[in-house]
Amino acid sequence: MPVDMGFYEDDEGISVDFVLSAFGPFLVQCIKLESDSVDEKMKKDIDFLIKKQKDFFEKIATETQTYSKRIYGADAKDLILLKVYLSPDEDNEFGFMFSTNLDEDHGIGIKFKGLEVKKIGSGETAFL
Repeated sequence: MPVDMGFYEDDEGISVDFVLSAFGPFLVQCIKLESDSVDEKMKKDIDFLIKKQKDFFEKIATETQTYSKRIYGADAKDLILLKVYLSPDEDNEFGFMFSTNLDEDHGIGIKFKGLEVKKIGSGETAFL
């Protein structure tokens, strides 16, 4: 994990912004829910996320296409990663929230345990 990450507190928890290049060149907010300090678990989760980002990207690409075809009858070609949520309690539990023109109000959310997809649905799936 990069040493110079600038952690800050917002209304969802302790956060940090960084680029996950597999998802594009944009800063992504990573939030450890309901937390007010950085701990070793958060650092380990971020390290895992950065190291395995290509694996996440590949699984997300497959799962979101299947989901969008089933729910919207169209491919999700415009997914933009907005946030990554870290569980305050469970190791290696991640929620990814995306915006999409297919559902501008709700987006798409996908929940992982390690590299295994647990659930996909509207954007709130990422943090519930």
